[in-house]
Amino acid sequence: MFEPGRPGEFEVTAHRAEVKICTCGCRNQAEFPEGVTAAAQYGSATQAMAVYLNQYHFLPFKRVSEYFNTLYKMSVSAGTVANFVARTYENLASTEEVIRDALRESSVAGADETGMRAEGSLHWLHVMRDEQWTLYYLSEKRGREAMDTMGILLTFAGVLVHDHWKSYFAYAATHVLCNAHHLRELLGVVIGTAINGRCD
Repeated sequence: MFEPGRPGEFEVTAHRAEVKICTCGCRNQAEFPEGVTAAAQYGSATQAMAVYLNQYHFLPFKRVSEYFNTLYKMSVSAGTVANFVARTYENLASTEEVIRDALRESSVAGADETGMRAEGSLHWLHVMRDEQWTLYYLSEKRGREAMDTMGILLTFAGVLVHDHWKSYFAYAATHVLCNAHHLRELLGVVIGTAINGRCD
């Protein structure tokens, strides 16, 4: 198992499973530690660091690969990093459902949608959050189709804080408009008035 060590080197942990053969010919082998499934593999710290750098710091797969090679002289391909991310996504499916359930029951939650580029085209990153939980959902759609698929607002009955985007008003929640958006719009009015000498 390969793990990051001190700068310039990595650590290798070898696991051995004792094998005993009974007088009857039955072969018995000890179990390897949980998570050890291959003859050679990367450890959990390596996988976690790769996913962290890619998902939290937005480093591309190739640059994460370069990070391990530069700092630890460890060969981790861009494809392997992609596999780490995909496996983590699968492993977090149950966690995502816990977050979704908690947000459905939240008394006050905020929702927003932000445009971003994904796979060369415009997508929308939908977010719903309260004081404890946050859920992100990426979609090619901005409105109700994506919000329904996200799976929270259809049954959400609390106070929903949002930016006045009309799709939100289709849901049976108590609607509160976000003051940050109010201030942004008022600032636009002030700047527009200063530039044009009038309010458009």
